[in-house]
Amino acid sequence: MGHLPDAVAQLHAQAESWGFGREDAEAFVGSLDVDGDSTAYLFRCLHCGTHLAYADAG
Repeated sequence: MGHLPDAVAQLHAQAESWGFGREDAEAFVGSLDVDGDSTAYLFRCLHCGTHLAYADAG
């Protein structure tokens, strides 16, 4: 998702809202995996085309 900076920024903000420090949030976002316990979901607004992301930690 490196080509979707707004979505990646949302994942960082979400991790930080969970209490992760900046470096830990970076590590968490880097560890997200489609087949792992923690993953991210990517959405695109049908109205404006903005990409949004949400992480789910298992």
